[in-house]
This record gives sequence, structure tokens and C-alpha cells, in this order.
Amino acid sequence: MLNIPGVPRIQSHAGATSRENKSNVFGNALQESKELINEAVVQYVDTTAPGFSVINTLSWQRDGIVSLTPAQSAAGDRVMDDQ
Repeated sequence: MLNIPGVPRIQSHAGATSRENKSNVFGNALQESKELINEAVVQYVDTTAPGFSVINTLSWQRDGIVSLTPAQSAAGDRVMDDQ
């Protein structure tokens, strides 16, 4: 839509509907992605012990440091590799 000084902006009903549809699509995509992530990581969740799972979701290997607060690491420091 052009923004011309001195000319009132007219918004069509179709434009509003299109924005609502886009908003719904993005909202649905966000919810679906959260559900997919939860399904994928459930096998790595251990509710019997406190801890964190760090999962690389990229298609290439990564390395780096994961920093935790003192409260998060109160259970102790241990690194396990799935391989």
C-alpha cells in the first residue's frame, strides 16, 4: 500500500482478513514447532535426577561451553555423551 502524504489510507476488508490469516498461520506454526520439539526430546528427559540435556538441533557437529548458574549446577558437575 502506498503512503502518500495528504491522501487518506483506505484499508480493504480483504487486507485485514489476509493479515489475520497470516497471523493465524504463524501462531499455528509456533505451536506445532513446540509440539514437535517436545516429541523429539522426550527420549532425553530423565525425571529421576536433576540435570540438563543439551541437544544440538543443527545438521553439523558443534562444540562449545554450556554455562549454568550456581543454582542450576547445585546437583554436581558431570558430562555425558550419547556416543
